[in-house]
Amino acid sequence: MFFISTPDKAVRGTTETAEGIAMTETLEAPATHRRVRVWFGAHPIADHTADAEQAVHYEEAMRRRFASLRVTSEPVLVDTQAVPGR
Repeated sequence: MFFISTPDKAVRGTTETAEGIAMTETLEAPATHRRVRVWFGAHPIADHTADAEQAVHYEEAMRRRFASLRVTSEPVLVDTQAVPGR
């Protein structure tokens, strides 16, 4: 099974069945969390994922602290069914 997931978009992939390969596409819920990273060139030096409201505050703090570095914030989907340690 092969899935490619992009935030706020559909999941597309293929599944092998007895009849052959089936294409799949399902809609995901909008991302509720954001991933904030601080970059030193091509290397992330800080990486934090939080709910959208907390991520905004973290991003603002990182922009003040690291004014000369690039700070990115992107939506991420959080698997609420995931078991810790797996």
